[in-house]
Amino acid sequence: NYPFPTKRILITGDPKDRTVKAGNNIGLKIVGGKVIPEAGGQMGAYVAAIYPGGVADQLHGELQEGDQVLEWNGQQLTGKTFEEVQQIISHKNGEIEIVIRP
Repeated sequence: NYPFPTKRILITGDPKDRTVKAGNNIGLKIVGGKVIPEAGGQMGAYVAAIYPGGVADQLHGELQEGDQVLEWNGQQLTGKTFEEVQQIISHKNGEIEIVIRP
C-alpha cells in the first residue's frame, strides 16, 4: 500500500508487437534511475513513451507518458538504477501487472 493514489493495470503482451526494439511486447518504454522530486530525491521509473498501435496505446488512456511505475510483476522499481529497471522489465511474460502513480 502507498500513501498516495495508485492504479494497478494488467497488460497482456502481444508477441507480434514490434513497436519497441527491445521488444517488451506491450508498446511501452519505461526508463528507470530518474530522481523523483515527490519522493525526496529517491530514484524511480517512469513511462517514457507509449508507442502508437502498441498494446499500451490501446488501454484508453489508463497509462500516460510521465506516470511513475512503482511495480512490475510485483517487483519494486523505486530506488532501482536504470540498469536494474531494464533487467526487471526485460523478463518477458504473457501477462504483466504494473502498479503506477498517475
